[in-house]
Amino acid sequence: MKIKSLLLGSAAALVAVSGARAADAVIIPEPEMVEYVRVCDAAGTGYFYIPGTETCLKISGFVRYQMDFAGGDGYGDQDGWDKEYDVNLLFEAWNDTEYGPLYSQIRLEADGGVGEDARPLGDSFVNIDKAYFTLAGVTMGYKNSFWDYGFGGPADIWNNGGPMTGMVGYTANAGGFSISLALEDDGSADWTPAILGVVSGSIGDLALTLGAVYEDDGATGEVSDWGFKATAAYDMGAAAVGFGVQYSGETSGVNGSRYMTAYDWVLGADVSFDATEKLSLGLGAQYAINEGGATDDDWGIGAVASYDIVSGLNTELRLRWLEDTSTADAVDTSGWNARLRFTRSF
Repeated sequence: MKIKSLLLGSAAALVAVSGARAADAVIIPEPEMVEYVRVCDAAGTGYFYIPGTETCLKISGFVRYQMDFAGGDGYGDQDGWDKEYDVNLLFEAWNDTEYGPLYSQIRLEADGGVGEDARPLGDSFVNIDKAYFTLAGVTMGYKNSFWDYGFGGPADIWNNGGPMTGMVGYTANAGGFSISLALEDDGSADWTPAILGVVSGSIGDLALTLGAVYEDDGATGEVSDWGFKATAAYDMGAAAVGFGVQYSGETSGVNGSRYMTAYDWVLGADVSFDATEKLSLGLGAQYAINEGGATDDDWGIGAVASYDIVSGLNTELRLRWLEDTSTADAVDTSGWNARLRFTRSF
């Protein structure tokens, strides 16, 4: 009887203690769900999904510092050293739609320096260098011109590459070739756009590009003609050779237009060679012909050496000799110039 009473009393005590502890128990909340950044392989290397969306984003850019030196009496105030920096930040967005991928690009740039052609150090401002989107072959916005393909390598002096400009363009792909048509703002006072057509593609290791442009400045009558440009490049693995020709139907003034030069013809050739995995070399030349005789024929040669110091850090040395008699004041600006550039990209 005493043993039974003792057991019952112990059980009651345990229940009482357990109840007391239950009343004082600390409840630990469950951790909140965290959505980690997901890699977006569908868009390409470096893209990730913006949390909570199906849009993929990529952020890249570079920081650059360079020193230039121009020699020759014809360069006037530009003789001597120029030092410049350039900061570039690129945002790319991509998402799939029922009409195909929707891609957009925003590139911000700030630069400055010390010299004739550079803003003072610390006096730079952020510039929107590109802002455009593409969908189903259509390109709309502000970017480099469809005319922006050059020739002559490190001696690419008189090729008019076209401006950074507002545009509406369409590109179709067929049989390894792309065909592009575009209306671009040519900067004329009447806002009449330049009309461009560019065909590019490859046959084996041979890459070809052919373009034609027509622009009409009805407000001033200074530019109203057409031009064409053709390039060819043959890839031999570690080495490549390229050739190019540009014709300007209108050689208005000394500087020409955004798409046409002050010369009737510009011819160019270049060769590049990957000496090692880190070192690449290039050599190029251009010859400019003026059939009208307003200026003399001019020429230029250039050489470049590019070396990857480490992954993401490159240094480049470029040398040029320029024989140029086409300046507005008829001063011969012939001479040589050098550029040493360091670029950290990410």
